[in-house]
Amino acid sequence: GLADLYLRTDRLAEAEQAYQKAYQLHQEVDSKLGMANDQNGLADLYLRTDRLVEAEKAYQQAYQLHLEVDSKLGMANDQQGLADLYLRTDRLAEAEQAYQKAYQLHQEVEDKLGMAYDQRIYGEILRHRRQHSEGLAVLNEVEKQFESLEDREGIAETDLAKGRLFFSQQDTKNAGDCLNRAWKLADQTGLLTLKREIEEEPGFRTEAE
Repeated sequence: GLADLYLRTDRLAEAEQAYQKAYQLHQEVDSKLGMANDQNGLADLYLRTDRLVEAEKAYQQAYQLHLEVDSKLGMANDQQGLADLYLRTDRLAEAEQAYQKAYQLHQEVEDKLGMAYDQRIYGEILRHRRQHSEGLAVLNEVEKQFESLEDREGIAETDLAKGRLFFSQQDTKNAGDCLNRAWKLADQTGLLTLKREIEEEPGFRTEAE
């Protein structure tokens, strides 16, 4: 929807307003599924803007609503968001638990793209645990899956994750190459929010550098 478009193109204030308006309208017609999806979108937005307490609350509310309407796909996406959130706050045990729930649910509904995004998060969990070779193997496999699914955002996010992994090993050359590839792909695809996130990475450099 419109709110999702705003979120992807870095128009965050407009995205928040659109999600809240949609939630209110879904509430008026008692559409729990609509409300759940709006809460998930708001949670993604809060996560992007480092409002982590609000993000966690919104993901949990979305999960509860998706559970009530038995939407496995919705529940999977909420758990995926929670895994990412826990990862960002170094709550690794909770991140892995949420990742496993998300992956299992995505598997049950045969959502290959969802499973690939779950695996990308798992690669980042391994990086946080300093299991670098295992993490890189997971991310390389995930990148192949995104390529076969022709998901440019997934490829860019995986290159971002690989850049972080190389940088944590003080391999600035490979880190810079991965982050530069991710930035170019985000730029070409119009993913302005992701592009800004890549620019904030300590290992990012322009080709001129």
